[in-house]
Amino acid sequence: MQRHMQWGRRKGTMKKIDWKQFGQFLKMVIDLFKIITSTFKEMKIGPEILEWITGAGQKVFTEQFLVQFGKVYQESLPKEQANSPEPLRMKADINADPSLPFEGAMFEGTKGSKHIRQGVVELEYRPDEDELYMNGRKLVPFLSELQLGGKTVQGFTLQLEAEANSPTNATLADVLYAHQEFMPMKYRNRVWFFWATIFGDADGDLCVRYLCWDGKRWDRGYHWLSSHWGERNPSVSLASKNLGLEVKHS
Repeated sequence: MQRHMQWGRRKGTMKKIDWKQFGQFLKMVIDLFKIITSTFKEMKIGPEILEWITGAGQKVFTEQFLVQFGKVYQESLPKEQANSPEPLRMKADINADPSLPFEGAMFEGTKGSKHIRQGVVELEYRPDEDELYMNGRKLVPFLSELQLGGKTVQGFTLQLEAEANSPTNATLADVLYAHQEFMPMKYRNRVWFFWATIFGDADGDLCVRYLCWDGKRWDRGYHWLSSHWGERNPSVSLASKNLGLEVKHS
């Protein structure tokens, strides 16, 4: 009875055999055997090499074959990708009134001035791309053909093209000024304009807000429409269509 009970305990500890896994392993062994034997047959080497591998040739076989073969295998494995930095995300109300570029400036109530309110949006800066997105649409530079190749164009002429190419407003400029970590580093070599807001003064002169890099941080300014724009003065515009990027909410 005691022996029977002992046998029962030993039987209970036995692991269940996974025949499918065992069969796969056996197949790999057979395939490996075929590769080895066919290679040795072509070289006119018989099974006696196995005695040499496990005897006098063991060190050579290990160092010059197994270790080198293992290194080649390791190099063939997919490299682990470095963890990409997490995107920065925030909600921004760009329906809000923009700050004024100078005392007495108006964005409503004077001829030619306007402020397009663009809603509550999600901004996302992706460090791995160095790109800024608004509701999943990339912010891109718009330049008229009249600004390229060393040419300049007066603001009143440029305004029609800039407004037809999804510009962003001066409230967004205020948000980015307050949250400079969202501004792509590659923007630093240009002066970026926000054409969806046109400011006016008491004399009827009109201007557009911009952001520019002063070497240490982003600063705000404005440029009169009676002045000229060149190749370094793009509009901060939305890509012409949603690029199929998912809008990720905080």
